[in-house]
Amino acid sequence: GKLVAKKEGRPVADGDFVSACVDACPTNAIVVGDWNDVKSMVRTSSADSRAYQALEEVGVQPNVWFKVKVRNEENALLSALQVAETHHSGAHDEKKKHH
Repeated sequence: GKLVAKKEGRPVADGDFVSACVDACPTNAIVVGDWNDVKSMVRTSSADSRAYQALEEVGVQPNVWFKVKVRNEENALLSALQVAETHHSGAHDEKKKHH
């Protein structure tokens, strides 16, 4: 990929090559690219609100970004469904006792 880009007289673009770990990851959790290109996938991914760097609070700026796990802790609809299911399954258990 790098050789083709060089022959064409252009910088290496996203997708010109992939590393083995990127290719092997079925969830696309690994992104490699040119940080200096503001339109690259790696730069866009690092700008996400869930992205963080290890030890960034002490001023260390490594080349690796991580993303916070998505959690649906405050979901009113899910809570209502869980409460409804609990009440429903409790009524079902009472019917079993009478049989």
